[in-house]
Amino acid sequence: MRINIEIARTMLNYRLTILFLFAFFLIVNVANAQNFIGLQDVEMEELEDYEAREGLVLDCADFLLEQPVDEFERDRARCAAFLIRWMEGTDIKFVLGDDFVKLSDGSEESLPVYLAALVKAALSDEKTAEDSDRINEEARELFLDYCADESHNLKPNRYTRKLLKQRD
Repeated sequence: MRINIEIARTMLNYRLTILFLFAFFLIVNVANAQNFIGLQDVEMEELEDYEAREGLVLDCADFLLEQPVDEFERDRARCAAFLIRWMEGTDIKFVLGDDFVKLSDGSEESLPVYLAALVKAALSDEKTAEDSDRINEEARELFLDYCADESHNLKPNRYTRKLLKQRD
């Protein structure tokens, strides 16, 4: 009888340990998750507001450039809307070249990715931010990098596939 009680205690300890580890990993994952719910409430009126939000803008751009196009749809939409709002008010001039139309193809999946690439390219260094041609060149490469990664689930259009083949 005594052996059965010891076995039961040991089993209970194992179960509690497993439950604790599961709870710990769940808490860590939730704590590390991005939360973009309040982006629409971020005020940007003065130029200083736009400059102060560059870190948050980069977080949004990185999120869009790291996640598959078919996951986190609400956060992707929030980030894309925030990027557009920031791009409209910042002193960095974004000139959307031919690549923008050809690569994004007007697709609701690829458009946010390309906008994120533009923003990331512009904020990569001050010299790039001053040259819209350089922004577009770097954005094209970032967008192609994203498309080359099949785990992002973005089906490239014909023009994008052609550019990806030329890279190889």
